[in-house]
Amino acid sequence: PGQTAPMATRFGVAGVLEFFGGLLIIIGLFTRPVAAILVAEMIVAFFLGHFPRGGWPVENQGELALLYALIFMLLAVRGGGAFSVDERLPWRL
Repeated sequence: PGQTAPMATRFGVAGVLEFFGGLLIIIGLFTRPVAAILVAEMIVAFFLGHFPRGGWPVENQGELALLYALIFMLLAVRGGGAFSVDERLPWRL
């Protein structure tokens, strides 16, 4: 916490994805593709960061990564909804 990570590391890439992906999801722009990318990121985070400490999320503190993966999966399938910027675009994503 409070430290910086070089952009070339997986933590740097994860930080950029989470920051800009979170902003795009908040405003509802490109919700489905961004959410799909973040699903993949959370699954990778679980298997690289948590799974080596045990198979069950309760024992390896991976609950939050899996919860975010499920939420992003819901957004990837359902989209941003009626109040998103995506809904106002002339094309569908």
